Amino acid sequence: MPKPLLHHAIALSLLVLWPLAGHGFPAEVERSSDLLTVTWQAPAAAPVDLWIEYRDDTGQPRRQLLSPQDADGRHAMAAGPQRPYFVLTTAEGDEQVVAERLLPLQGGNNFRDLGGYETADGRTVKWGVLYRSGTMVKLTPDDYRYLGQLGIRTICDFRSSEERHNEPTDWLADPPPARQQRDYVLDTTNLMGSIARPDVTPQQAKAVFADFYRDVPFSYADHYRTLFAELLAGRAPLAFNCSAGKDRTGVAAALLLSALGVAREQVVADYLLSNRYYRPAQPTPGANDSTSRLLASLQPAVVQVLMGVDASYIEAALDAATRKHGSLEAYFANELGVDAADLRQLRDLYTD
Repeated sequence: MPKPLLHHAIALSLLVLWPLAGHGFPAEVERSSDLLTVTWQAPAAAPVDLWIEYRDDTGQPRRQLLSPQDADGRHAMAAGPQRPYFVLTTAEGDEQVVAERLLPLQGGNNFRDLGGYETADGRTVKWGVLYRSGTMVKLTPDDYRYLGQLGIRTICDFRSSEERHNEPTDWLADPPPARQQRDYVLDTTNLMGSIARPDVTPQQAKAVFADFYRDVPFSYADHYRTLFAELLAGRAPLAFNCSAGKDRTGVAAALLLSALGVAREQVVADYLLSNRYYRPAQPTPGANDSTSRLLASLQPAVVQVLMGVDASYIEAALDAATRKHGSLEAYFANELGVDAADLRQLRDLYTD
């Protein structure tokens, strides 16, 4: 991997903690500079075969045995230019694919893989087919060389017309993915008006954001309907994004993981990863635009509310969808046109 792509990851650990199916012991991948370390905790230190798998842009795997009958629970290797997937196999024939959650992109922001989560029926969400992200405007040529190997076919962009104009996604990898986007005006007048007061408290700001989230499953239903339609048509690998990759994208990811059968607790945990991986743009010293003035007028704790996520937000969104329709399944059917047969098809397509 080119050095500029790696240097930004120095001292950054990218952890993935998902149990092997049927065994309940965790495995993780950690990146530090140009070193990848896979660790796991098998019951009674039972040995596993550790494989490394590379995929071309069509998703076809090439697998190589890294460490046979490994019982020490740790293996380190230098990172290369391709994205590796690690496979742990047991004597009983079970296997689990593990990879980095956050993609190591120099200009990426909250660009991560939704793979690896277990579902209620014992399956696992596939790695390398479902990605969520913030704005892609700062992706570098090295980033696009990395992304080119992933075979992303579709991008569902939830941003408004103005957001896309201000931060265009100029996809440099070839071939470029198809774009799914809608023209609309993002009106945050009520939201920001409720927060843009010097005396507002963090608790009040959180309550305002929770109210905003209660509306998202309905106000962005057209966007989410398109996302699910693209996935049902098999047009994946697919990435979906907004500007920060945490709010509109966070609700979309929560709905998608829920549709695939991932437990609510894990859905919320994935949502909260934006507190680790989202990197807000740093304000320009002396800037006098409306956003800079607003942030300067608020308490630091309130600014943190604006830039972060909280479990109460995504719970509010999912609860609102359930409350209005009686269940998430009914929400999928009534708001997104995704019925029970479609849910089964999604699980067949995107889980193993």
